[in-house]
Amino acid sequence: MAIIRLPDLLAAELRRHLDEHPERFAFCYADWSATPEGPAWRVREVRLIPDDAVVPAAGGYELDPEVLVGVINHAVRTNTALIENHSHGGTFPRFSPTDRRGLGDLVPYVLSSLPGRPYAAAVWGGGRAWGEFWTPEGHGVVRSFLVGDGQQLQQLASRDDDDARVPATHARQLPWFAMRGQRALSRLRVAVCGLGGLGSMILQQLVYLGIRDFVLIEYDAADITSMNRLVTADAADLETHKGVLARRMIRRVAPEAQVIVIDGRVESARALALLPEVDLVIGAVDNDGARLVLNELARAYDLPYVDAAVGITVEGDRIREAGARIVMIRPRDPCLLCYGEIDLAEARAALASLDERARAHARGYVTGLDVGAPSVISLNGAAASATASELGAWISGLRAPVLYQDFDLLGSGRSLPGQWLTPRVAQVPREACVHCALGGIGDQANLDRYARSALDAQTLARP
Repeated sequence: MAIIRLPDLLAAELRRHLDEHPERFAFCYADWSATPEGPAWRVREVRLIPDDAVVPAAGGYELDPEVLVGVINHAVRTNTALIENHSHGGTFPRFSPTDRRGLGDLVPYVLSSLPGRPYAAAVWGGGRAWGEFWTPEGHGVVRSFLVGDGQQLQQLASRDDDDARVPATHARQLPWFAMRGQRALSRLRVAVCGLGGLGSMILQQLVYLGIRDFVLIEYDAADITSMNRLVTADAADLETHKGVLARRMIRRVAPEAQVIVIDGRVESARALALLPEVDLVIGAVDNDGARLVLNELARAYDLPYVDAAVGITVEGDRIREAGARIVMIRPRDPCLLCYGEIDLAEARAALASLDERARAHARGYVTGLDVGAPSVISLNGAAASATASELGAWISGLRAPVLYQDFDLLGSGRSLPGQWLTPRVAQVPREACVHCALGGIGDQANLDRYARSALDAQTLARP
């Protein structure tokens, strides 16, 4: 499986060109990264092929060979991988026998002309695409054509169940999502990082909305102090891994769901390898080290990222603050660093090795990571519901996402008690942000430097 990420403006340009005629061609030039699931492409440029460069062939059409040579030469000059696109009439795009014969000659030629780079081909129809990819190691299907930076989060991949009826379980939310939005929900691959009180509630709502493909990242097990808020657990689940509990909850609601559980932190090698292939990342983590890694990863791989957090501040025997906040980050939006939402000192402490932490403790330092923070299920519920609703608005196209929301339970000089405040202006211009400077560079960001072998992840076996 593989993913192709398309910027909104380039996707619109590509679709307009291909929709105007049943036999048109275009090429995408893309950066790429290898993941355990397949290549992950990030489209940077689209070349629309004029009609006079498409010539009749037996049973169909093909490109003028000189045009193809020019396309490949541009990929060589720009150090990009190629994605070929063409249109068919109808609404159920699939490669025809003529396409298959053409690919039999074209694929070896492109792979030898662009060594070390994956190649993909896609056929479009009815606003949807069917894609396949080739590498020297093999061949596979493109799981996702994702447009994740516009007013609507779009999943454009065609599948065999394109025309299937929406299950009756979701009939009453069709006025909100419509058929296209409900289908997108079932096809998005969502990573939920952190499956404690907040993450478990977000996950529960996503499953009920209709998401059916998950990557879950968690290193901790349920203990007695989490039983006041962990909605995936009951009294018999003490010491059970939170990822196992989350998978059980998903399967009870949706037995057909695809679930990968990674037993480890977000900075583990396994998580860092797999996350670039998902469609959307949701962070419900409990420290700014994990938050910093997810923020940097989202920037480097053009990942849509939602960060949710709750907090209660206690002074003596008095609660001074209680609230939550949600930040929605599309590839060209301000990031968590821009908003000043990452405490770099806390992040350094959280990402320190076990030996470094032990030395800090020996010198009398307290990081703040060693004491369980106050937590109440109702506050988690407010944040989880707001996160799910915001995602619902974005996936359905109801409106553009609100980028920053801040919930103040107690009230302050700028809000009434229990009020969500929007919007907040980024504190740092994007052009001055060290993470935004990494936009789209992929593997060059060298996120592997965060991986800790002593706390590395394993993928828990599926039952």
